Amino acid sequence: MELNYKRTNIWKNASAEKKNSIMETAADFKAFNDASKTERLCVAEAVRRAEAKGFVDITRKDSVNAGDKVYYNDNGKLLYLTVVGKKPLTEGANIVAAHTDCTRLDFKILPIFEKDGFAYGKTCMYSLSKLEKWTSTPLSMYGTVVRKDGSVIEIAEGASEDEPALFITDMSLHYSVEQGQRKQEEAYNHEQMNVFLGATPAEGDMANAVKENILQYLYEKYGMIEEDFISAEIEIVPAGRTRDIGLDSSALCGYGFDDRAAVYAQLHGILACEAPERTAIAIFADKEEIGFEGRSGSHSRVTDYFLRLLAEKSGCGGDGIALNRIQLGSKVMSLEAVCGNDPNYPEVCEPYSGSLLGHGLQVIKYASRYGKMDTSEASAEFLGQVRKIFNDNDIIWQPFAGIEKFGGFGTIAVDYSNMGMESFDAAICVLGAHSPYEFMLKSDLYEACLACRVFFEKLQ
Repeated sequence: MELNYKRTNIWKNASAEKKNSIMETAADFKAFNDASKTERLCVAEAVRRAEAKGFVDITRKDSVNAGDKVYYNDNGKLLYLTVVGKKPLTEGANIVAAHTDCTRLDFKILPIFEKDGFAYGKTCMYSLSKLEKWTSTPLSMYGTVVRKDGSVIEIAEGASEDEPALFITDMSLHYSVEQGQRKQEEAYNHEQMNVFLGATPAEGDMANAVKENILQYLYEKYGMIEEDFISAEIEIVPAGRTRDIGLDSSALCGYGFDDRAAVYAQLHGILACEAPERTAIAIFADKEEIGFEGRSGSHSRVTDYFLRLLAEKSGCGGDGIALNRIQLGSKVMSLEAVCGNDPNYPEVCEPYSGSLLGHGLQVIKYASRYGKMDTSEASAEFLGQVRKIFNDNDIIWQPFAGIEKFGGFGTIAVDYSNMGMESFDAAICVLGAHSPYEFMLKSDLYEACLACRVFFEKLQ
């Protein structure tokens, strides 16, 4: 018997068939990720793919039975995909949860202004990021706008390579001596993250003619006026596509891998799930990056509503005690994107419990900051069960723990634990998290897809 724990390199141990599947899955992920630049677009793409695989809106069904595939879409921001199991729902469900929102810039309430002949859009940061990374790179704008008459429109600018992109300028190197002497967090100011929109003045003699020209453009294209920004959600994201990386094409870079790589993996797993013993549920949550709050976040009571609705339509009853039984019997994998060892920055990787890229899904007993603060620590019994089903089904995985003095993170696992569910964290190794472009290996993405299906189908 081998007494020492050893990590396994996915590629070295893969058959030719598995290697081909790794590359095919990565190609499909690129298409998914490029179609999912915002949380609304991500949910829409997940629903499109689910419907193509036979999932139907649960609100259109009077009842559900074992093997049925249903979904519940709450306002286009919070999504539940479900394959109904053979066992009663009151015995619990196998749940994988990931978040669709990513670090980005959001337009402020009245964002457009003019200064020195330039029209800008004023932004605020959504979540945390190193601000300088959002300068000097092409950007796109996506949004949902409710116009004055109550009609809803979708806008997109810079979405394709033949369209003009947006941009945030940086200070020229030649005159940035003083800037370079500041601390990193002081070198860039949130109020300077202004998106360039244009420099052409409208015809006629008027104040703020460049701003007027931009407003005219938006009115002619979308029928919107400046006041419509007040009832709008407009997001600024990187304009580039998800790309293969490396001379051997072994890696990927793109926007939003934290957490849309995990979203894709759980979607891949639930779409492949067939005839599970326990009901399988994939939860696509929002607002993780800003504290889990709001109707579309994991703090929301919408999950309670969905579980009651599912229980009622499956014949288990939709009362409070039925909900409690479902929650107490459910088991959750909160799927994330978490840093692995970066050979360029080895000092921030825990040398014994840190994770290596290309060595499988990270299994995380607790995601926390200093002193296990704000964590949802998985029980030994539950992690033992997870280890066993992964090992029994040849899933390549590895443990993860960080070095506390360098930071930490929180996840939505805590919310499901607070509902009474058994939960643990798992993650795909991603480098450069919260950057406009992030990095991961294709093999880790594929292994996460396999792990999700096993969790849905095999956990008892």
